[in-house]
Amino acid sequence: MPDRAHLREVQYADDSNFNARFELHRRYGTGPARFHRWVFDQLRLPPDAAVLELGCGPGHFWEANADRVPAAWRVVLTDFSAGMIAAAGRRLGDRAAYAVADAEALPFAAGGFHAAIANHMLYHVPDRRRAARELARVLRPDGVLLAATNGADHLRELDELAARWAPDGRIARSGAAFSLENGAEQLMAGFGRVDVLEHRGELVVTEAEPVAAYVRSMTTVDWDVASLRAEVAELIERHGAFRIRTHAGVFVAGAPIQSGT
Repeated sequence: MPDRAHLREVQYADDSNFNARFELHRRYGTGPARFHRWVFDQLRLPPDAAVLELGCGPGHFWEANADRVPAAWRVVLTDFSAGMIAAAGRRLGDRAAYAVADAEALPFAAGGFHAAIANHMLYHVPDRRRAARELARVLRPDGVLLAATNGADHLRELDELAARWAPDGRIARSGAAFSLENGAEQLMAGFGRVDVLEHRGELVVTEAEPVAAYVRSMTTVDWDVASLRAEVAELIERHGAFRIRTHAGVFVAGAPIQSGT
């Protein structure tokens, strides 16, 4: 994947690329529980909880759960991209506080939060063990971290399709650095207990253009997007839909290891 400067200044300079990917899931995801709602279900917090999110992006998580957030919660959203923080502020207004922050050096006092959420973002962090220790530091002794990521089968059909039209025969995926298969061990640097919950589903895509938009959002390299779009259209014509499996989940990390213990 590109380095963090590229991610901050190009890929996530604003929310356009993120939204292209989000829309594919929003429009075509199936299953009784959509992912953001399902992750929120894992929170068991008091009515006056303080909650921190790292890598909040444009705030979709909180928008999806706006009807479920107690009025007395203090929600603090952070991202390493100022453009994303601006987008989140436009979306959520005064329902949260906002800060540009680095997961490896959080600008918060120790023990201030009941929960932290890292939703599909830790694979962008160079030193994830340091980030885990920082997250443990800012949590209360009984605090919990929800760290969402993907598994090995996530979007496999889309990857295989895109690889046929990528300039070098492959596409870059960031998730392998912190996945459902290897993330627990990394979080143990800051937490005494890490459990994993999996969430499998499917995208049933009935239009070719959202798939092309998703692929365009992933890179600045020139792709043969027209040929990819044509193949998707043919698949939809032949089968009624282009079906893409999803394989995501969340690590529930507790017993934060406090500094010096």
